[in-house]
Amino acid sequence: MTNDPLSYEKIYSLPKYSDMIRMIDEQPAYYKKGLELGQKIKKEELANPRTVFFYGIGGSGIVGLLVSGIFSSFTRIPILASNAVRIPDWLSQDDLLIVVSYSGETYEALRAFNEAIKRRIRLLAMTSGGSLAEIANRNNIQLIELSKGFPPRMSLPEMVGAAISTLDNTDITKNASETLLQAVDMLTEIAEKNGPSSPYQNNTAKKAALHFYNGFPSVFCSGHLYFTGLRLKNQLNENAKYPCVVHEIPESMHNTLEALPYSDMDKYLLLRSSSEPKDVSAQMRFISSSFSHKVMEVWFKGNEVYESIASIMWADYVSTYLAALREVDPITVARIAALRKEVEKSLKNT
Repeated sequence: MTNDPLSYEKIYSLPKYSDMIRMIDEQPAYYKKGLELGQKIKKEELANPRTVFFYGIGGSGIVGLLVSGIFSSFTRIPILASNAVRIPDWLSQDDLLIVVSYSGETYEALRAFNEAIKRRIRLLAMTSGGSLAEIANRNNIQLIELSKGFPPRMSLPEMVGAAISTLDNTDITKNASETLLQAVDMLTEIAEKNGPSSPYQNNTAKKAALHFYNGFPSVFCSGHLYFTGLRLKNQLNENAKYPCVVHEIPESMHNTLEALPYSDMDKYLLLRSSSEPKDVSAQMRFISSSFSHKVMEVWFKGNEVYESIASIMWADYVSTYLAALREVDPITVARIAALRKEVEKSLKNT
């Protein structure tokens, strides 16, 4: 009999957990599949933009944030991302707008895409189908068609791979695909150390889920690991149906610090990088020493690309393990689905 509260047997005895774990385990394969998709783009239609601008919401929106935050050093032009209500007025035919919507039915993404068509902005759509694919095909706009059958948030690896390959293929970035591929090949270590078969005594993802359980999670992060903090927050929300707050260093140390702890239930996670600046390290140490009984630290070691995708894979395991502890469905997002129906209904009535 095992003493592991998140044993392999426990995880796989719960409905839908094997599906979620499989999707996490398969992330390396889908980064690679995405890298292949980007090679199919006709580069002459997209080459030499003034800027690259990603637009998406939720699980699709974090794609642009990741690419703009982690791969900007691979190019000399600005790569920007937004999940605002609308695309900015300054975008023009000199820019490249990449609209990402896994379902192809996200209203905000469809609005941005249709507006961009009217303004004759250069466009690329990334979706598994739906209305976005139909509009793109009808207007002869290039389309990256993603694998079907995923919860949108779990298509992130394929979307990131496709985005990076597209940018390399159009000479917007250089050697980004190779760097991503090298990082992807190292993800087996994350799966081995943090998968369900690894006992919690040696498994930091299980330890983080147990750390958060019956507490109020706050994640402190900086630089490229800020996007991991956002991913973890979103995955805890959707997979574990659990709240989470993200604090970006240094900004949070100029305001949030004075309000801590929020409650007696606070549980802090510090995401640490081997390349973090000395001032960030000092601020992390201050949080750890000030709230030591509430703090867990997790380190990631490698270049920024590897640390980013490795920590995202790790975060996905954490959220699934917390869902298992709470015995909630890690895949279905009933309230989000209900909200979308309400929005669709209101739009039809206007």
